[in-house]
Formats: sequence, C-alpha cells, structure tokens
Amino acid sequence: IPTLATPEIDDEGRLTLHGMGEPGATLAIFANGEKLGEVEVGPDGQWTFDAGKLEPGEYLFDIQTLDAAGEKVNEASAPAFTVAESTAITPNCTPYVVKEDDWLSKLALTYLGDVNAYMKIVETTNAMAKQDPSFAVITDPHLIEPGQKLCIPR
Repeated sequence: IPTLATPEIDDEGRLTLHGMGEPGATLAIFANGEKLGEVEVGPDGQWTFDAGKLEPGEYLFDIQTLDAAGEKVNEASAPAFTVAESTAITPNCTPYVVKEDDWLSKLALTYLGDVNAYMKIVETTNAMAKQDPSFAVITDPHLIEPGQKLCIPR
C-alpha cells in the first residue's frame, strides 16, 4: 500500500506530493475524487508528484496502486490537507535556505557584494518573518542554522 507524506507548497504556490510505494509500481493520484495524474515509484521506493497550483480549500488525497491493465490493486488515503488563501506579500528579496558552512557575512559578500552588509539580510529576513512564518527570525547574526529560510535583499 503506498504512503503519502505531508504535502508541501513552495513559494510559488505549487503543491508537491511525495511518499513511498513498491518500487516500479504505477500510482494514480486523486484529490477529492478527481484524478490528478500518475507517477511511477522509483527503485528506492520513493515517489514525487507535482500537483501544480490548487485552488484554496480542503483536499482529501487518495493514492491508488495500479496493475499493468490500469486497474486498482490497493488504495491509501491521507488526512485532509488545506490549501490556504494566499495572503503573502511578495518579498522584495530572494528566499535562500541556509546550508552547511554558510554564515551571514559570506552570504552578504556573495549576494550583496559587501561582507559588512550582513545586517541587511538580518533586517530583511526578520521583516519577512513577521509576514511569513516560513522565514527565520534571526536573533543572533553570528548564528544561523542549516535549513533556516532567509530573505536576501535584491
């Protein structure tokens, strides 16, 4: 039986579904009973499906394993998922996810051309965090962690 991890929505509003299944199996993806498409499970047992942009609302996803004739073999349902109405303000920055060995002055040099401009990244990121909780709140400019989402000013 295939599994569905928590759906993810990117900064542009595109929904990505992913999970596990039997390697090589074909899965049919449904949202509220409507077929969105099919995907093949990779050799590692993982699958990813780009569901595109969905209208705001509540969705129930069903994942069906299909046989060679396209008939349903089994089915898995996931908890309801809500696509929220977009209220985000388009940031005047480039979102950036911190990687190992990143530090603010290095990012300031790379993206702003000035090693001392790191406080602009702190200020812009903290301002965006008030509007969009996916951005980090930087309390100590000398400490950023891999996985934090920053807002690099344009």
